[in-house]
This record gives sequence, C-alpha cells and structure tokens, in this order.
Amino acid sequence: MQVWVRSSAALALAALLAACGNHAELREQRNLGAFELGFNVVIADNAQTVPGGRVATEEQIEAAITSEIDRRFRRYDGGRLYHLGIIVEGYLLAPPGVPVIAAPKSVMVLTVNVFDDALGENLVPGGKQFTVLESLTGDAVVGSGFTMTAEEQLLNLAQNAAGQIETWLEDNPKWFDYEVVRNPFEEGMTFEVDVTEITPEAAAGTASISRPPARPAAPDRPGI
Repeated sequence: MQVWVRSSAALALAALLAACGNHAELREQRNLGAFELGFNVVIADNAQTVPGGRVATEEQIEAAITSEIDRRFRRYDGGRLYHLGIIVEGYLLAPPGVPVIAAPKSVMVLTVNVFDDALGENLVPGGKQFTVLESLTGDAVVGSGFTMTAEEQLLNLAQNAAGQIETWLEDNPKWFDYEVVRNPFEEGMTFEVDVTEITPEAAAGTASISRPPARPAAPDRPGI
C-alpha cells in the first residue's frame, strides 16, 4: 500500500489537516445512552500481515487495542452492560519508504461484535468490519516508517480504531435507548445464556455470553 504525493498543494493540505489535531484524542463523551462496557475482548491470533511490513506479536496487538478500548469506553457508566468482541483480521505497520514520493501508510482491519448482556445476544450478527488508517500527521506524510517505531504505529492504529468504534456506536442509538432496553424483563421476556465466560467463539459472534463480574475499575490513565 502506497500513498503518492504528487504536488506541493497536496503537501499543504496534509499540513493543514495535521495542524487541526489528532482525531484519536479523547474529547467529550459521546451520547451512548445506557452503554457501560463489560467484557473487552480482543483476539489477534489469526491476524494476517503484508510481506515487507513491520511485524507485531499477537500479544502486542491485543494489548494495544485492549488498552485503548478501555481508555475510551470505561468513561461511560450508563448502567447497562455491553461487551465488545474484536477480531483483528490483518494489519500493515509501514516500513520505511521513499519520503514524500512513496510513503506507505499503516493500516489495520478489524471485525467488531457488540453483545447486549441483558438480552444475551450479539447486536451485530457477523460483526461490523472496519478498515483503520493511521492518523494524517506531518510525520505520516513523509512516511511513518521513518518517523515512528512499530510500537508507536500500533498505538496510533489502536487509538484510531477505538475512535471509529465509538463513532459507530453513537450512530446506532437504538441499541442504547433507555426507553427501549432498560427493563426488557418487565414485558415477560426470558433469555437463555449458556456460556459462562467469553470465548473466542463468543467474541466472533458465534456464541452468547453471560454477565461478567463487577465492572472493572477504569484504568489509571490521564484523560486528554
């Protein structure tokens, strides 16, 4: 994957966008209604990478995304638990390229499932796929392979992935509407949950999951 910058005008535009700030930063909380994060499961054991790119371990990928999902979503305390199951399908951590002329960009492909704990079901059968690019900054324009370590590239992708997921959840308010989902059992609805803990199959959307233990404390990380 290559990004070709063919004119000084394109460079000027990139510089302007970079000056506007990194969209992965935490801003004000979105309107996610009843949302409160329960399980946060990231699975990268089958993630494919592109030959020639930098390589990250399964543990590094899972840790980076898990941390950023926690940082962004533990802020919400809507009172109804939802679990996120994230499958990392593939990634490219850009190697050094020819600055400006051919600057590869880092990219990651994820499939995200959202489980409603009270209903015991996946709200997105089959999951929602995301293609996540690294942020457009002055460093990325000349090639993040020159200006960032592999760990920094991975962090950048993890932050952007969490931001895209947050926007997607906000775009689906019916999932978190108190009036619709707060007390489903009042109408005599019954649900069966037959898995006592989350598994790779559950994260992939092929099994139901049960209510987790008490909500974990928010990670001790400063907000932005």
